[in-house]
Amino acid sequence: MLEMDERRLDYVSQLRPENGFELCSAVATTYSLDLGALLGVCLSLAGQECLGDPMFANKVSLFASIEKLQDKLVVFCEKGRIKGDTATGGLCVLLEGLIRQVVVKTPKSATASFHPKVWILDFVNREEGFHSYRLLVMSRNLTFDGSWDIAARLDGKDVGEPVPESEGIIAFLEYLRSPAQTECDKGLKTRIRKLQKALETVRFEVDSSLYDEYEFLPFGPKGTKLCSADKARLFTDYHSNVLIISPFLSSEGPLQRLS
Repeated sequence: MLEMDERRLDYVSQLRPENGFELCSAVATTYSLDLGALLGVCLSLAGQECLGDPMFANKVSLFASIEKLQDKLVVFCEKGRIKGDTATGGLCVLLEGLIRQVVVKTPKSATASFHPKVWILDFVNREEGFHSYRLLVMSRNLTFDGSWDIAARLDGKDVGEPVPESEGIIAFLEYLRSPAQTECDKGLKTRIRKLQKALETVRFEVDSSLYDEYEFLPFGPKGTKLCSADKARLFTDYHSNVLIISPFLSSEGPLQRLS
């Protein structure tokens, strides 16, 4: 992650389909959301170049990209954390259909926010008839913030048999389908469920020279089907080395369990 000259990643380029593919379905999560930044993402997901400020891109291209993604993309964010921009003009109205706000339900004595920065993407090659999948886990929100950030990208394919490592991703999507937490209508729940079903047999590839395996651990409040720190291998197995990257640290909770 320190090899800035060789391993820098451009946010929107990580979302762009490979040649011959187009977006079939995508679920994104962020704490805060800038509508201007979302415009740039829409251009990239639609397979178009996004150079410079997306607000100054061709308005017809922006309109076509947003329309193309209406039944394919959904972005979940913390309720009340959306930043508008007058430069987007009437396009903001179209973006509203892509956004769902989340209120994390917790016991009365606890408080929590919706903080994951994750992308789960399903691309399809119409001519060949097969799909490719991409998982992005980031440290940044979908905004124009200039902070230094890191990201992990895994590409996967259908292997035709159940993949236990993908169970955490499916559980995370199930949480997003819950009407108790999110503004998730029937049509969107069906779309997410279809993506969940596909991911049951998707294996994401990791660099075998560096890693033996991967595991997706979505932690959440009690009462959900998300991971419990008391049972996750991250906190129960012995590790000789652990690298932790987090915006928040405290003496209680996960850090105490790791020690």
